[in-house]
Amino acid sequence: MGAVVGATFPVQEGHLRLPSQSTEHDERRNSSALRYPVLDGIRGVAAIAVVLFHVGNWVHLDLLFPRGYLAVDFFLCLSGFVVCGAYGERAAAGMSFGAFMRIRLIRLYPLIALGILLGFLVYFGREIALGTNLLSPGEWLSVTGLNLLLLPYLHVTPLGESAFPLNVVAWSLFAEILVNVVWFVWLRRTAPLVQAVVMLLSGAAIVILMMRGFTIDDQVSDVDVFGIGLFRAFFSFFLGALIHRFRATLVPRTPALSAWTILLVFTVLMAVPVNDNLRIYEATFLFLASPALMILSLKARCTSATLMLCRAGERISYPIYALHRPLFLALLYGFNLLGIEAYRWTYVALGLVLALCVATLAERLYDRPIRSALAALSRQRPPVALTGTA
Repeated sequence: MGAVVGATFPVQEGHLRLPSQSTEHDERRNSSALRYPVLDGIRGVAAIAVVLFHVGNWVHLDLLFPRGYLAVDFFLCLSGFVVCGAYGERAAAGMSFGAFMRIRLIRLYPLIALGILLGFLVYFGREIALGTNLLSPGEWLSVTGLNLLLLPYLHVTPLGESAFPLNVVAWSLFAEILVNVVWFVWLRRTAPLVQAVVMLLSGAAIVILMMRGFTIDDQVSDVDVFGIGLFRAFFSFFLGALIHRFRATLVPRTPALSAWTILLVFTVLMAVPVNDNLRIYEATFLFLASPALMILSLKARCTSATLMLCRAGERISYPIYALHRPLFLALLYGFNLLGIEAYRWTYVALGLVLALCVATLAERLYDRPIRSALAALSRQRPPVALTGTA
């Protein structure tokens, strides 16, 4: 084990940049859990948990991270913490809505678009290979166009019941951007009590839906955007926002656990094969475990070796989350077309290696250059004078 790097990485003070000077690098510097590296490490574990959960469902390996979908709620809670930390003071100092959305879309959209285009290629390529016509040309155009705009397709298709059939995980990114808009336009100006009320109402809606028989991963309608997922987004985002607001009070009262302890606990929570009392387990994670792990991570003890792993987890988490579904589907269709059977663990191992390699290359050769180019274009916009600190 390396020497201890430090328990926390506080927000760095400095002169606030103009929105036109805010690059994607600035956002990652500010939003990398506001220098709390263990949150980056959990982000990486969470992304792998989601991947293995999806793959386990497809090949009927029910014990492969069966609760991995709960990682999405932690992602959303982390988003609230990060967005409020990176943009709260800048917004109060005069940052425009256009500047905020420009930075957020530069951060999120390139990989969203790539994942949806890959999904189109996989599904359309399968159509050609099998000689089927699941969708008409007009439906292909509508589905692809709306999903590329990060808008839901509100009709069930043979591709599935999702409103984002070309890449189902886009529903959570749609929900995150929607909550970002609500926060910036309205709720960032309100007192913590108002944000707490929004969080509690969203949590109450989730509990009511659970009492009616739904689980966290269920959706209320045929399309998976306008269901329990939106309540999950609003609850977790504003929970993270409130944790950020009161972090100065919470951190001194938090025990300083090792980073490995927190990462291990999170991994176990994703891997527990709970069947009986599932809704109680989900509610416990959503309302207690997720915020507790967030708070504990703010004061976690991180060694130099762990720090490197956490940073690697942060770099790979979003690319693998955004791209894994079309990659695994392509591999699955390839196995089926070749007539390969009894392949479940081989499929999982090859798929995970493929997803990690493609995600790494996409981050370095596609996502990073695209965001840099978009940020350079945004700097040519007329600057807006701001004051304050980052």
